[in-house]
Amino acid sequence: MMSRGDGGGNAGRNHSNGPRTHRMSKADRDNRSNQLNPNNEAYRSSRSGGSASKGSGMDDARAWMDQEAARRIQSHADETGRNQDFKGRAQSAADRNEKDE
Repeated sequence: MMSRGDGGGNAGRNHSNGPRTHRMSKADRDNRSNQLNPNNEAYRSSRSGGSASKGSGMDDARAWMDQEAARRIQSHADETGRNQDFKGRAQSAADRNEKDE
């Protein structure tokens, strides 16, 4: 009879590709769990780019958009042929921010 594989199920396999949570400290696992829980403040703050009290984060996105950032977005959109609508919104946000200054 011919042998198929190593015959040991997972015995011969490298287990280093397992879940990363096993290599994290308890505090890191708790924080990761909180960031995945939509009822936790850490969830909102991990997605808004700042503290959870800032709201949706949309104002933050508008605040950083300047002419240079809009040019980078436009250049990338032109090179790839994608995100043409976003290119226009980025330029509009940069124009608004320039007027506000």
